[in-house]
Amino acid sequence: MSKASPNARIFLLLGPEHGEKSEYLDAIRRKIASTTGDAPEEHKLYSFESGIREAVSLLQSPSLFSSHTLVRVIGAEQYKKVEDTKVLIDYAAHPAENGTLVLESDAPGIDKKIEALVIPERKKIFWEMFDNQKHGYVVGYFRKKGIAIDHEAAELLLELVENGSDELRREADRLCLVFGKGARIATEDVERYIFHSKEESVFTLFEQIVTGDLERALDILQQLQLAGAGQAHQILAGLTWQLRNLHAVRCAVDRGMSATEAAAASGVRGKRNQKLYASAAQAIDTPAVERGLKAAAELAVELRSTRPAVHYGLLSDFVFRLTVGRGEPVRP
Repeated sequence: MSKASPNARIFLLLGPEHGEKSEYLDAIRRKIASTTGDAPEEHKLYSFESGIREAVSLLQSPSLFSSHTLVRVIGAEQYKKVEDTKVLIDYAAHPAENGTLVLESDAPGIDKKIEALVIPERKKIFWEMFDNQKHGYVVGYFRKKGIAIDHEAAELLLELVENGSDELRREADRLCLVFGKGARIATEDVERYIFHSKEESVFTLFEQIVTGDLERALDILQQLQLAGAGQAHQILAGLTWQLRNLHAVRCAVDRGMSATEAAAASGVRGKRNQKLYASAAQAIDTPAVERGLKAAAELAVELRSTRPAVHYGLLSDFVFRLTVGRGEPVRP
């Protein structure tokens, strides 16, 4: 088998975790810029659209805009044919002097002949984070940006955002852009800038649920769905988080506190929110909130096991159940 030249700048980035993969790509870009003096000209190709010859052609053609060319190929696991591996083997033996090739795949491995062309230091597998790693990731990401985030705020961000660190990074970057270096992010900041910045949100949806306005609640849910303002699991996570807050308030009321005192003591921030939770705690008893939390847990399991096409209908039933039945199954 042909050997790759030691000058071949070929990287292989594997695995389903896109957030850390993106960070590694940023490091490659910075390294190129520090070596050449300017940012590389970058091309992003998809294996289902482009053959590997196109990637090699871009690498071997002088760039008009930069002294270095970076070519990313997404879905490299698709390259299995003999002609594909031959093109890469030939390129690795005689690489472009000012080119970097990054092969990417969500799979843990690709064709072994292609993997053999990449030196171990440039082959990385990015696995999805375990749940117990995500809190540390969020805190660490903000710390690198010079920003502190409260424990509860980080937990809320994790509740509302799913799909690994890639989505977390996007939402964290939004917060960083708003607050800037040296800031400290609290729970109400996450609420305000992740959801309240939208005209309708999971928070306005919850408000209509606890006040018993079914028509308005379903209207907001439809707006969120049409606007793509949150996948079903994100909407459910937001509602569940608020139900837990309401449960804490209700338990404090059961211990003898007034609803207003209970809202403040349970960590509900902001006068408007405290008023909403106090009012809800007076109108909804503890068993009803617990039924709602149980229904939310059941729906979370159902969402994971059903097609996205039916998720809006399941959420509508859930909203109906919370608003009209106070957690009890109710037929619309």
